[in-house]
Amino acid sequence: MCRARARGMAVFAWVAESVKSQRLFMTPGFWRLLEVDAWGRPTRVPCYRNPGYREWHAQVIEDWAHNAPIDAIVFAPERAGPLNIILESPTDPDDIDVHGPFGGAISCFCEHCMAAGEHRGIDVEKARLGYRALAEWNAEVANTPPRDGAFVTFWRLALEHPEVLAWQKLWTDGSEDFMRMIYGIAKTIRPDLQVGWHIYHNYSFSPFCRASGDYARYAEFSDFLKVVLYNATGGPRLNSWVHRACKSLFADTTPERIYPVLADMMGLNEAGLSDLPTVGLSAGYVKNEVRRAVATVAGRCAIDAGIDIDVPNNFGVDDACRSTPEQVHDAVRAALRGGARGVVLSRKYSEMSLDNLAGAGRAIRELSTEGNP
Repeated sequence: MCRARARGMAVFAWVAESVKSQRLFMTPGFWRLLEVDAWGRPTRVPCYRNPGYREWHAQVIEDWAHNAPIDAIVFAPERAGPLNIILESPTDPDDIDVHGPFGGAISCFCEHCMAAGEHRGIDVEKARLGYRALAEWNAEVANTPPRDGAFVTFWRLALEHPEVLAWQKLWTDGSEDFMRMIYGIAKTIRPDLQVGWHIYHNYSFSPFCRASGDYARYAEFSDFLKVVLYNATGGPRLNSWVHRACKSLFADTTPERIYPVLADMMGLNEAGLSDLPTVGLSAGYVKNEVRRAVATVAGRCAIDAGIDIDVPNNFGVDDACRSTPEQVHDAVRAALRGGARGVVLSRKYSEMSLDNLAGAGRAIRELSTEGNP
């Protein structure tokens, strides 16, 4: 940190939720912090309402704000909430370790969340039974869509169990209250300390995540949003998301048929579904998503664009799109031209080739000589 400061560099501290870290689960008493699923079982993710988990993070943030020579804190929650998980992907409620993507679970029904639900007037038992019914629905449609179709039967269950939507909202509010807590502690101690959030890729792809995570609302407790706009690996990720969703809410149709509809809904003008893994997403995607974020926050916080450099694709595609110096160059230019305050070259330096990293430097030097975007 001292060497960075000596070179005039700001230091941003990264706080990632290591929800699958075996080391954490070996910590005495850590299990008491975990969410509880709709069957009453502890999951592998901590609960944002759990006083112990909140106090743990509160003390870390307080210590950093008082003692660490840092300029900003970036917190990276990659969770979607129980209803979003069920709608976006096939799940396995019988496997504690594999409830859904990103370590999510059909939860939380711990004592703290149940008390919050009762305070709101939600029938907790009906919410729990509703999620169990949805898990059965999810398992059925992933293999053989029911006679009336996946979408119709989901809507029927939602009408019979309206508590499931209220519980998703309860979960979302709990996560945002956690974020407000972190922001408030840091700002109380050091008003100059910036606090922001890593916004993972599903906010670009998923109408469910985008509805839950409103940038305009986030701006109330943010100095910046680091929006993930990985365009090389974004193609395989979007392709995978569409195929997973067609094992759940969109099981009535095929990935090839639903993709154009979803693209229109989400404002994406990209390659065809089958080409996404090999060509990735365009620099235009980066620019448009930055512009959307900037317009949504309306000047109340900054937008920083996460640009991927050699992020592993991990989707088993032999000729999957890879970072190139030109691709990185174009993405950085697009982000800054779109109105981003800056770019975050992602994910980590140890993954990046110097040639691809140089593409970012070339774009920044070009823009500095061209004047403001």
